[in-house]
Amino acid sequence: MESSKATPEEQPIEQQERPLSTIIQDLFNGFQRLSRSEIRLIRAEFEAASEKAVRHLLITTAFILLTALSLLPFLAFLVIGLGKLLNSNYWLSSLIVCIVFVTIGVPCGILFARKLKKEDLSFILTRTHLQKEAEIVRNKMHEITELVQRRAS
Repeated sequence: MESSKATPEEQPIEQQERPLSTIIQDLFNGFQRLSRSEIRLIRAEFEAASEKAVRHLLITTAFILLTALSLLPFLAFLVIGLGKLLNSNYWLSSLIVCIVFVTIGVPCGILFARKLKKEDLSFILTRTHLQKEAEIVRNKMHEITELVQRRAS
């Protein structure tokens, strides 16, 4: 009758006795792969997120500059024109024009500031990948602990 103990080739990988040095080398290689892949992933995510944020910032800046350039002559026109209609009360006309522009400008500025805040810079892919890799490392450490305990007994 044949022995009930299977040869190492027939045993599942989890049950094979592997040398401790091999397991430690696997763990070291895993750490190297993890660090390299995480650096690449962080770099890619940062570039993608920052590219979108920079684009929104440039568009917002362009509109602010365009508005500022066209607003000054228009503002003078409104103040003088309204002042003439209000019997030369230029102080009142400038106050009215100022309130109207602030009422329009503040909500629009807040809207674009919120769009900039909503840009996701939390690196979701990196965090998910790190969690998976951490679980793999935990499993390897558990495997090493079990191997050392089996060899000690």
